[in-house]
Amino acid sequence: MALAVTGCSTGAGGKAQHENATWDYVALGDSVPYGVGDVAGKSFVPIYAHFIEEDTGASVRVHNLATAGGTARDLLGQLRDDQKVRRALKGAEILTISIGGNDLESHLGDYASKRCGGPENQKCFRAAVAAFEPTWAAILAEVLRLREKNSIIRVTNDYNPFPGNARAAANLGKGITAVFTHYLRQLNQQRCSSAEHVGILCADVAKAFNGAETNESAFAKGLIGTDEFSHPSAKGHRLIAQLLRGLGYRPLD
Repeated sequence: MALAVTGCSTGAGGKAQHENATWDYVALGDSVPYGVGDVAGKSFVPIYAHFIEEDTGASVRVHNLATAGGTARDLLGQLRDDQKVRRALKGAEILTISIGGNDLESHLGDYASKRCGGPENQKCFRAAVAAFEPTWAAILAEVLRLREKNSIIRVTNDYNPFPGNARAAANLGKGITAVFTHYLRQLNQQRCSSAEHVGILCADVAKAFNGAETNESAFAKGLIGTDEFSHPSAKGHRLIAQLLRGLGYRPLD
């Protein structure tokens, strides 16, 4: 099986080396890898699998175990208790993990209704960021414990759906963009730094979608679709797959 996050071309030699191999790719995470929205299930996951085949010559079997609406705590529970997920990871050569957006977005209703807490109505976001850090560390530790062979493990951070989103401002209040951006930056930094600390590469989706400060409009770039919850468009999913591709295929190459 294959645990995959990102990959780039290995060149002719690498492609010839793997042309008779079959790799299993497991995708974990939330509605983005699951494929909610305009793409109707065709997320970055099969695109990335195609890139792997194109670049390495290997055949890739995709196991998309992402769950729409999933949080980091949900994923940790899967890794510890779901035998299907545990077996899949043990046999995989490639793994991608895309989780965390719902840990913040689940508090948007509290913010809009002034029930988030604290003097600035932001306590629930601060609590979410604080709770994510140990949960994310536990996810990475569990994945590394389950791995039984050399494998590609990649993680992604999250894009910001609010810059340029007039509908969100109308529904949640004009201050939501600045507030959400502030806490998303913290969450994204935790995801990438913690992963890289244990040797796992991170695809910077936020920078690609929203620029270095996570405040540019992904809508204006055509990277977010038209569904109610602002999931990536087909163009956005392809970009995520390209970011993963660009991280290369070590140690499999």
